[in-house]
Amino acid sequence: MGASNYMGDLPGEHIEQNKNSLSMGVFLKYNFTDYLSARVGYMQGRISGDDRFSEKESGRKQRNLHFESKIREINIMAECHFLSFAFDRERPMVSPYVFGGIAGFHFNPKANINKELVALQPLGTEGQGLPGGPDKYGLYQIAIPAGFGTEFQVGSVAKIGVELGIRKTFTDYLDDISTVYPDIEQLEDLDPIRAALSYRTPEFDPTLAENNPVGQKRGNNEAKDWYAFAGLTFTFNISALSELGGGPGIYNPF
Repeated sequence: MGASNYMGDLPGEHIEQNKNSLSMGVFLKYNFTDYLSARVGYMQGRISGDDRFSEKESGRKQRNLHFESKIREINIMAECHFLSFAFDRERPMVSPYVFGGIAGFHFNPKANINKELVALQPLGTEGQGLPGGPDKYGLYQIAIPAGFGTEFQVGSVAKIGVELGIRKTFTDYLDDISTVYPDIEQLEDLDPIRAALSYRTPEFDPTLAENNPVGQKRGNNEAKDWYAFAGLTFTFNISALSELGGGPGIYNPF
């Protein structure tokens, strides 16, 4: 259990602490040696961002975009410890480690309009689906997780730890923002809500609004988006609890 966050076009260059949200997950780990293990897991959390909280004089407040999205991830990772992590009172009580692997995740950015939370991907807020426009981005993507942590032994069959893991993605649309404004008048003809969710400066200040900002910068597509999970881990030695593999400290179930 812990927190989830993201870095992309809304918070700017760094992760914003005030956008941390609750995350949780579960994993199953097999220890090949006292230093190396493999694990498969599921994580879920929430990410969000809002131009209203921007402190930079870059026009972000006037852009007036926001989003929120649930992240659901399945991952397979290797875990390498610097000290032995065997469940044995004669071994070190603290074991730092690094991890990395591959993950698949689902996201679905949404935004509020007229007090209703609306999914943004089907609307094509940057012209996806319009004649000559880009293709719609997929909501299922691949990520590369990596990070570090430390485990503390609290008995012969249990450990508690702290862990931070970042996820490099291959999409720039976690927040539904990447390139330039589409033809807002064309969107308006198709669906006024679609146009309003694409270009929200008129809501911030009507005097700053343009008739049609087509082609003007809406996001930064030079870098992909990232997300992260951080928190506490609780690990139990199933072999010891079920008296398989010879008990605590022995990991060969055969």
